[in-house]
Amino acid sequence: MGWARLETDFPMNPKAVALEATRSGRDALWLYIKSLCHARCALSNGLVDHAVARKLVLGLPHGASLVDLLVKHRLWDETDGGYRIHDYLDYNDSAAQIRAELAAGRRRAAESKARRASGEASAKLQHDVRRSFASPVQSSPNQESESTALSGKPDVLALDSGEAITGQHTPSQDGLQSQAREVLQHLNARTGKSFEPGAANLRLIGGRLKDGASVEKCRAVIDLQVAEWGRPPKPGEKDMRKYLRPKTLFNATNFAQYLGALGAAHTNGTAAGQAEITGYEGRSYYHVR
Repeated sequence: MGWARLETDFPMNPKAVALEATRSGRDALWLYIKSLCHARCALSNGLVDHAVARKLVLGLPHGASLVDLLVKHRLWDETDGGYRIHDYLDYNDSAAQIRAELAAGRRRAAESKARRASGEASAKLQHDVRRSFASPVQSSPNQESESTALSGKPDVLALDSGEAITGQHTPSQDGLQSQAREVLQHLNARTGKSFEPGAANLRLIGGRLKDGASVEKCRAVIDLQVAEWGRPPKPGEKDMRKYLRPKTLFNATNFAQYLGALGAAHTNGTAAGQAEITGYEGRSYYHVR
């Protein structure tokens, strides 16, 4: 589906006002709208040949006179083989531009599909390796779910990787929890939100840290997705700002894809600069919601 552009003040244009005063003029305006739609669909750069003009006037009374009205009021210009919509390319993209945009969209879709397949394979491999070396963990019927908050009991934060930070912290566990809080603070600072350092949020972030991601990598993933999703949506786009949250960003599968999108600059644990991150503006990524 495409879109043809028409100025919002077109009804006040003297040409439109003059035509609207009569019944035949109003029919001519409808013919003009139909010609705009045809030009976009056919990628004709505003050209309406004689054969197309005859089809467009079907069903309209006094079709030939309507064409003459559009020419008289300079909404159509006569040209070899037919007519051309006046100033069409001043307000609408050319056929070459539209074809280039469509080709770029197909490339982005193919790249996104490839990244998704690569990310899912990587996440499955990591899961299988952790499962091979992990000791069995006994679950309790009273174990808190991911959506519960911290209670008055000694905190037990089960990590997304299957391990836990208990109330009796070792130095390494204290450091992991501190790092998870640091990442969450960075997310709040970049998005202007106020996610609480509760069990569910720290579990997700801690799981990625336990998998081997550094604080810098986590911050870089946040920066990447804020750069891509943080702006208000354009007409027809989905508002992605609501997915700037721990549940989406630090889901194991999603995080592997976002991390892969950062490129080689993060494979050695160093953080990318703002220029590298903003280079991913406009890309789309699959994620679990």
